[in-house]
Amino acid sequence: MALIVKKSDCLFSLNESENIHLGENKQLETEKVGIYYAQLEPGQKLKKHMHNRPQNGDEIFFFYMPCRIRLGFEKEGIFTEEILDIKEPTHIIIGQKEHHSIKNIGDEALEFEVLCAPKFMPGEVVLKE
Repeated sequence: MALIVKKSDCLFSLNESENIHLGENKQLETEKVGIYYAQLEPGQKLKKHMHNRPQNGDEIFFFYMPCRIRLGFEKEGIFTEEILDIKEPTHIIIGQKEHHSIKNIGDEALEFEVLCAPKFMPGEVVLKE
């Protein structure tokens, strides 16, 4: 049976510890993956953090609309930031225990999907700032 879940089916709330609005719907979770919608207002920044999961896993950001972001990520053990002008659907894959951050440096609210595999578990986020 196909399951159809729209963004409008999700309940959005501010995750204050990471400073991001997340839209959740339990129908978008399985044992292996969790899918969430995320929103950042202009100037809003997802705080630098990493995920300490009992199982290795990835966090994947799917930007499906044009936007301008400042992506913070680890490159060869050094945290760096890069400005990205995203013009087409784009995935950014963050590996296990890699610190990362995202700042919306565009003029409009930014929406994107976050895929966590395995699914997100409370207590796994470790803030760096």
